[in-house]
Amino acid sequence: LYNDDDDDKDDHATIYQNIQSNNDNEDTKPSLRTFHAVLLAYKNSNHPSAPTRATNVLKKLNTIHKQYKDASLQPNEITFNTMIGIWSKTSSKAGAEKALAFLEYMEKNTRAN
Repeated sequence: LYNDDDDDKDDHATIYQNIQSNNDNEDTKPSLRTFHAVLLAYKNSNHPSAPTRATNVLKKLNTIHKQYKDASLQPNEITFNTMIGIWSKTSSKAGAEKALAFLEYMEKNTRAN
């Protein structure tokens, strides 16, 4: 999953667009569950860059959601709970602040099902 020389060179929006344009099968497009699986992998990782990389995945998810107006890719409580868990695993004050920021964002921008 990690390559220290890899700075997330894959453009997730391009990957999503290619899948959409080359495949009419809705079952093979990246879903919110797919992104959650990636975020969970980062959460379960002990790699020091996992929180930053997970945040980049969330940014890509937001970009794809907005760019393609795909409501099925809107981040939800699971997304933000996972991000809170990822950032809370760090032992830094900045990590705790990020976790709190995600909690506050979630409180303002999502609603319970």
